[in-house]
Amino acid sequence: MATYTTSRIITVAVLAIALGAPAQASTATTELPAPVFASEQDAAAYEQVQGLFTAAGFEAPAATIEFFDKEEGCGGARGRAWFDNTGIATIAICATHDNPEVEEAWRQRTLLHEMAHAWIDQNVSGENVEAFTELRGLETWSSRDVNWEERATEHAAEILMWGIQGGEYNVDFRIDGTSCTELAAGYELLTGLNVDCDGAAE
Repeated sequence: MATYTTSRIITVAVLAIALGAPAQASTATTELPAPVFASEQDAAAYEQVQGLFTAAGFEAPAATIEFFDKEEGCGGARGRAWFDNTGIATIAICATHDNPEVEEAWRQRTLLHEMAHAWIDQNVSGENVEAFTELRGLETWSSRDVNWEERATEHAAEILMWGIQGGEYNVDFRIDGTSCTELAAGYELLTGLNVDCDGAAE
């Protein structure tokens, strides 16, 4: 497996004052290991996802990231994110498909989804997690005892993906409550920012 790397220094900044968003976890500059890519396409996906966070006015989450060419690296899933008390997430991307174009799109979407989880973990308060879970009419944030679409953390990741792309993203079909108004309410609770739904199809 070919390996492509790129160096990166992440500065975790406080956005609450400037943007009205939840405070970042730390203001310290943290040097992270370079991401490990399985292809040039993975490297391009990484740069594009970084750009989406920047364009939305956020620092990308602090994370160590590795791409794999088999789903075994993620326990059979397309992607995984792990969190601990260091404030730095560990992300693995393993989405594969027989069609290279589909695989490329899947890997980029999976990376954005897992980085959304990491951003939420590092930036959204426990109080807002509870409020978001209630807003979405769900019983649990992340319990594995319920289906994927019944976990508020998955709604949150998809809604963050929707919001940082200006509403130009189709959230996972398994999730209910996907009118612009409903998604915008969730995005505002997570980030403190609004998405304008005037004239948008409901």
